[in-house]
Amino acid sequence: MTSAMGNYLRPHVPQCRASLERLPTADSDAAKLIGIVRRALDLVEHETPEPLDFSEACVWVHTRYVRGYFIRQAGDFRSNPYFTG
Repeated sequence: MTSAMGNYLRPHVPQCRASLERLPTADSDAAKLIGIVRRALDLVEHETPEPLDFSEACVWVHTRYVRGYFIRQAGDFRSNPYFTG
């Protein structure tokens, strides 16, 4: 992860790690997500190229969390009076 994104994030890695430590791991998916984020921070911090298996982890995050978030947000346009009124 030696991209511009890494350059932007690198100064914030300690704060990100501290925030991760405060997150509850209520279930195995949350624990897995936190582990993936820790690994991403390691890659950014050490300017390590992204390994192939990390792409698989990113797909899991997208499928399990990101996609669902956007589906819920889009649903809000149909049911939230602010948008339907």
